[in-house]
Amino acid sequence: MAVLAECPRCHRKQAVKNRLCACGADLVKEKRLKKVRYWITYRLPNGKQRTEYVGLSIEEARAAEGKHRAQKMENPAILERVPAERMTFRELAELNGI
Repeated sequence: MAVLAECPRCHRKQAVKNRLCACGADLVKEKRLKKVRYWITYRLPNGKQRTEYVGLSIEEARAAEGKHRAQKMENPAILERVPAERMTFRELAELNGI
């Protein structure tokens, strides 16, 4: 799991610790102006990677990451059912044992 920062210019998702984006944007300045969007990325139990938008503050992103970690420790099967709107019919049928 990781927290990513999105550059407001080129929309590239990258590590939060980066000070400059590859496009030349000063991420430190953009963070102060609250223009950077934060995302969390994690793996589902079936091996697929998922990226979710969290908000405009690093605190929200870290809280969402912590919440996700707690859910993973309690019951990993719940996480598999969260992205139901993006499932294919075949995946849904396999999940329900049909």
